[in-house]
Amino acid sequence: MDAAEKCRLLAKTLGKLRAETILVEGKRDRRALQELIPGAKIFLAQGKKERLVERLSGCRTVAVLFDFDEEGNRKTQEWRELLSEEGFRVDAESRKRLRAALGITFFEDLDRKKSELETKMEEQKIAFKVI
Repeated sequence: MDAAEKCRLLAKTLGKLRAETILVEGKRDRRALQELIPGAKIFLAQGKKERLVERLSGCRTVAVLFDFDEEGNRKTQEWRELLSEEGFRVDAESRKRLRAALGITFFEDLDRKKSELETKMEEQKIAFKVI
């Protein structure tokens, strides 16, 4: 996938995530996503699961954005199942799309990876716009 395709995929994914509730593993992941998607509703997957599910009530779709390491993959599956059982629509595609667009393994690296893509886009004179 070239830089233009990655740019389009990133813009589309970020636009979609603006309308969803996002669940992340840690504070650094939340901070990175807040910088990338200002105003996004981002919750930490910490504490008692039952309490977090209560806090998420009223949300239509929850994007589970955990790291791509072994622990993150395990937690992604666990939370997808739990949220689905509780009646939430779970967005698992945005996680994959962000990885495809930015090549991330850890969500705390979003800003650095976005900067790298922006550099490539500038070199190729590609405009970036969230849709």
